[in-house]
Amino acid sequence: MTLAEKLSTYDEKYWDFSEYRNDAPLVRYPAVMVAPMQACILKEIINADPTISTVLDPFCGSGTVLCEGQKLGLNVMGFDINPLAVLIATVQLEGIPEDCAVRSINAINTRLTMLNGNVKSYAFKNINKWFNDDIIVSLSVIRQAIIEETNERMRRFFWCCFAETVKKFSNTRTSTFKLHIKEQSKIEATVDDTITFFKEHIQNNYLKYVKDSTSSICIKCGDSKEHLAAMVADSVDLICTSPPYGDNHTTVTYGQFSILPLLWIDKKDLHIWDDTILETFTAIDSASLGGRVKRSRSASQALSGRCGPDGRGLLRGSWRPGGRNRRSYSRLYRAGVAASGLRRGGGWSGRLRIRAGARVQARGGSAWRFPAPFLKGPGCSVTPSSPART
Repeated sequence: MTLAEKLSTYDEKYWDFSEYRNDAPLVRYPAVMVAPMQACILKEIINADPTISTVLDPFCGSGTVLCEGQKLGLNVMGFDINPLAVLIATVQLEGIPEDCAVRSINAINTRLTMLNGNVKSYAFKNINKWFNDDIIVSLSVIRQAIIEETNERMRRFFWCCFAETVKKFSNTRTSTFKLHIKEQSKIEATVDDTITFFKEHIQNNYLKYVKDSTSSICIKCGDSKEHLAAMVADSVDLICTSPPYGDNHTTVTYGQFSILPLLWIDKKDLHIWDDTILETFTAIDSASLGGRVKRSRSASQALSGRCGPDGRGLLRGSWRPGGRNRRSYSRLYRAGVAASGLRRGGGWSGRLRIRAGARVQARGGSAWRFPAPFLKGPGCSVTPSSPART
């Protein structure tokens, strides 16, 4: 019997899984796949072809397909553009070490008590819009307590529990995955019970994640197209996935859902594949549908000038901020390329200051990355900094 014939033997209603509920997830990630459905499909595929040993989900999200594949003894690979999804999937797959789980949990509970009232409040842009002042104080205590955890697997588990805590006590509505502020009356009624909730969430979930998997696990964050292009031929036996559809009616705003926890989590424990991915609330969603980070694009397109291929020479370029490009000046500035001493003329020209390592598109179409301190020429100066990532 072929695989198609085998799957056709199931009653059509079987695939509804209408009674399935994942009522107690570690993090309530949006639009997750139905776990028993994926388990059934993978099992039938393996029965049809026992040589399958590795499954890939290039849009893995929180890792449902990979978790079911791991339970069946498969090696698993997954890619996702969202750093929070990659964090959750990693914890789901690798779990937490049995030998130190209880010790680490007891230690973080002690730190939460010791740090309470002794931690400077964490801050990021518009934090007071999305969190009440007392909530910010308590979340800052939890954040510092997690940072001080030395075991990497336990720390990632704690960050997932923290992400759920951040979502629960933020000022965002729970009726949508998009960021919408709650009614003022509900914001004022929010009770700061964050530390207690965080402790209980750890206690209610840690036993589910105590394991030491023997299967191979490979999770990467970033553009799936780039990761797929870099793969070795014939390194995967099976691809099972549910890609983003790319239309306004069915595309879930995973990025908006994830951005507040991501802004709180220590960047050292996140796979940040692009330095600008957390700078706006819509950057992850835009990138997931094939868009580009606007800031980088503005830096390469808005500035034109003349320079030699060695990065030296004239950069008294011209920039015409007419029409819609006039608004891109702020983006250009934030990208590390600033223009000063501008004067009106056929175009606007003036002294240009370029961050060391900035990638600038020249008028001829070629691009150069300028290392400090070699950028020299009339009216040019360099602000020393570490090179920007490619």
